[in-house]
Amino acid sequence: MNPAGKFPHVALVVLAALSIFRSSFSLGDAISALLTSRIVIQFVGQIAALHRLRQRKDFVSPFRMCAYALPSAIALAGWSYIFATSGWGFAEFGIVMIGAGFGAYALWVRMRGVANPR
Repeated sequence: MNPAGKFPHVALVVLAALSIFRSSFSLGDAISALLTSRIVIQFVGQIAALHRLRQRKDFVSPFRMCAYALPSAIALAGWSYIFATSGWGFAEFGIVMIGAGFGAYALWVRMRGVANPR
């Protein structure tokens, strides 16, 4: 944030740079790339987080999943099929985006000095 006006100037510059970069692609390619990265980051990530949370002994789930693991396995199979059939260029973009997210998070943890980010 800008200390004087409390305006996120860094975010504005990053969005402007990404917009300029994105304008070199067709609209169909941009939509496909965004959808494949969203599949990996959001949908597959939620399935993995659900299973990770259920492994923790200190977490009490406020909800139940009927026939646990079967619905999430079906969802994972469906999202994986959509991801795999989107084209390897777009699939690589999705994988690179998830790697960039992990890298940004690791950098943030290191800069903040957080010992256990749970």
